[in-house]
Amino acid sequence: MINSFKSVFLTIRYFIQNDLATQASALTYRTILSIVPMLAVLIGIAKGFGIQQVVHDWLKEYLPGHQQELEQALGYVENYLAQVQGGIFVGVGLIVLLYTVFSLIATVEDTFTDIWQTNKRRTWKRRVIDYMGAFFLLPILITASSGLTLMMTTIKGTYFSEYILFGPMLELILNLIPYVIIVLLFTGMYIVLPTVNVRFWPAFISGVLAGIVFQIFQALYISGILWISKYNAIYGSFAAVPLLLLWIQLSWTIVLFGAQLSFSIQNVRKFAFERDTTNVSRRYIDFITIVVASLIVKRFISDERRPHTADSLAEESKAPIRLVSEAIHRLLSIEAITEVNYAHDPKAEFFSPAIDPEKITVGFILDRIDRYGSEHFKVDNKVRFAPEWQAIEDSRQSLHIPPADTLLKNL
Repeated sequence: MINSFKSVFLTIRYFIQNDLATQASALTYRTILSIVPMLAVLIGIAKGFGIQQVVHDWLKEYLPGHQQELEQALGYVENYLAQVQGGIFVGVGLIVLLYTVFSLIATVEDTFTDIWQTNKRRTWKRRVIDYMGAFFLLPILITASSGLTLMMTTIKGTYFSEYILFGPMLELILNLIPYVIIVLLFTGMYIVLPTVNVRFWPAFISGVLAGIVFQIFQALYISGILWISKYNAIYGSFAAVPLLLLWIQLSWTIVLFGAQLSFSIQNVRKFAFERDTTNVSRRYIDFITIVVASLIVKRFISDERRPHTADSLAEESKAPIRLVSEAIHRLLSIEAITEVNYAHDPKAEFFSPAIDPEKITVGFILDRIDRYGSEHFKVDNKVRFAPEWQAIEDSRQSLHIPPADTLLKNL
């Protein structure tokens, strides 16, 4: 129970801290730009399977509040596909179409990556393969979903119509199918899109809550409550535009809140709530970096278990996962450690020393951090500001004498 309250507290805190409401607005803008290209890719693939009408019907069923806009969008899609398929611009049109769609999904993935406080990003090659695979699977899943609903409806109307018990039961199952589909969709999104390992239960719990809230919001939206009628009165025939924007933004807000909730549930035991991890002193950042590097080196030379992960480092050091992730990113940047992956679990990130542990000292790490980045600017450190530069250099000399030359493995 305590962890449940902590998870909710963390979710709200990080939702505000990460400014996810603004991220939802940005995704709304990108979604508007990508609606027609995304539908074009989906329907184009569905045409290849001969199931475009099934996809049309499914979209109309799951977007009942936007029938007029959907019909217009589908009309634009047909024109879009006709232009892409013919003429001398076929190659350019296809590239623009795919880039628009992939950039939206990549933005969602990057937002999820920020939520999970990791710096790991998929390569564009990997993204193209994953996203195209998802688009090929989606029409098949839509067809399977529609077929299942049709089968249940047929069974209810023919075989069990005379049975008092089975009729209401099948009616309940039919009513629950949209909830089940949206919950599975949200759960899959929370597992697949982050570039880190997301356990099933945190993703499923978040998917259930976000999916139910989304369906309730959808029902309220469709029912025509007061604020919709007010918008109609103000905007008249243009009411569809702000209503569509509002629907998309609130939908993205629900999605991102669920993603943040899955992070909080999975990592709730790693937070002590003592202080805000965004306001940490330079000295303490260096301390955490040395701790993380030391644990990685000691695990490597022990040769007893697999290398450390970010989670195991946070658990052993009792440091917040955000600080551990930042320390890992810093050590990767200065090439003091390297990432190790295993074929059976490609999402898991393991870390080992990138150089001989006999050369990794406290001073070595701090000196590399100190020198990492560009120093090629027009500030005159040779003549005019030579004393200031020399003072900085002299203050760094202690990084190369005891106790700074202590090997991390000996700490």
